[in-house]
Amino acid sequence: MRKNAVLALLLSLCLLCGCVSQVTQAEAPKSDESPQEPEQEPDLFEQFRSEEVFDSSFYKKDIYISGNTICRAETGSAHRSVIMPLEFGSAYVFKPFEDCDKMSAVLVDFDPEDVKIGENRLLGNGGRVLEFGGNSNDDNLTVIPDKEGQYILLYLSALGEEYPLEIKRSTILLEEDTEGNWWYPPEIGAVDGSEGSWANWDWNSEQLYANIYDPLMAQYPDYISYKIIGVDQTEQYSIRAYTFEPKDFEQVIIINTGMHGNEIDAYLAVAKFLQLLANEDGSHAGLHYLRTKVKLVVIPIVNVWSSHNKHIYRNSANVNINRDYLNVTQNETRAVLEVLNEYKGKASAILDFHCYNMRDTIADLYYKCNLTAPNAPAVFKTVNHIYQRLCERDLAREPIFTNYPTDTLIGNHLLLGCAWNTYNIPSMTVEHSMDHYFENHSVESVSLALENFGNIIIQHALLKIRIIEK
Repeated sequence: MRKNAVLALLLSLCLLCGCVSQVTQAEAPKSDESPQEPEQEPDLFEQFRSEEVFDSSFYKKDIYISGNTICRAETGSAHRSVIMPLEFGSAYVFKPFEDCDKMSAVLVDFDPEDVKIGENRLLGNGGRVLEFGGNSNDDNLTVIPDKEGQYILLYLSALGEEYPLEIKRSTILLEEDTEGNWWYPPEIGAVDGSEGSWANWDWNSEQLYANIYDPLMAQYPDYISYKIIGVDQTEQYSIRAYTFEPKDFEQVIIINTGMHGNEIDAYLAVAKFLQLLANEDGSHAGLHYLRTKVKLVVIPIVNVWSSHNKHIYRNSANVNINRDYLNVTQNETRAVLEVLNEYKGKASAILDFHCYNMRDTIADLYYKCNLTAPNAPAVFKTVNHIYQRLCERDLAREPIFTNYPTDTLIGNHLLLGCAWNTYNIPSMTVEHSMDHYFENHSVESVSLALENFGNIIIQHALLKIRIIEK
């Protein structure tokens, strides 16, 4: 009975490929002849299937999460739980609606309905409880199971009598083999400024420009240039955007990093990737395509003031820049919007790279994109493969849990408020967090960020969302 209810949830709601066709297909020339029906090509997007859940029989009142255990009570709980088997090779999005005060979730290798009354069953290896607020209406939970036979248990705390929940399932590109296009970076040295280091994590913005970007520009003057796009809030330090422009480029991708001053591994990984890209030898098809056909517009550090002031998280005015893209009160925000405005409706994507201590928050890889944006296949594809490779290296504690914006939400993040909803640029925000395993600024941490970020950039380029007509 429960399985039938679950299958009923996965009814078709919408095809996302419509948003791709609007972006990627040029208008066909008019002709007096009757147009012939073109052959139907396989869709890049599989269907998202969803249905709002109001059926009380679907909810379990006697099964709940307590600490690191799943429990079953003899009498019903005041809250409700949803139990759902997951298919390997799919991505699931769970969104509590406004009436849900809080949602906890855990992914386990056993059916929670097998738990007996009075039993407290441990979650097992990799099991972890995550809390997601429903009241703010801006948190979704995405789960990519890493093997067959897994179940998700959602424990809902609601404000009213109804317990609304939206569930979406997708197999977008997860079954495609990425191995042929996967990029494995070479070994890199230390970033502590010691002998043999290629960088120093304590560099400020001017030192990063002088030691990485400017020498690269001098080496490839016909490929790399820069311009000053603004200054920090104190007007002491310039914010630069470097352009990596092949002669015959066919699309534009914007790369943004250093939004928060303490997220050093992210902007060092991006800098190393650009070094390797500029010097690529044609041996990797995806990297070569990026080098010869994609114009990159790179903001190496947005929060330049912080890089001169102990690498603190916020800017000089104690503002989180990533929450200022609707109010636009800071110079740093205006500088980034200058770039977005220049490429409004023209760029294939903007990729916003971060890293920070997530030891007690969510997972080893945390990302955001908009489900309606045409870069969703690249997001699902690369994140799934990144996670599988982390599992192979025993570097992933649990399947990826991620936070999604809604299709209609206009928030104050760069991603939510501006990039896709306002500037029509598909976007992805990526948080790299390896501090469960490695020290920040270590060779291992920066190396993994380099591999993950590099493949996200390459796969976005290969998706060819928006080809520029010349």
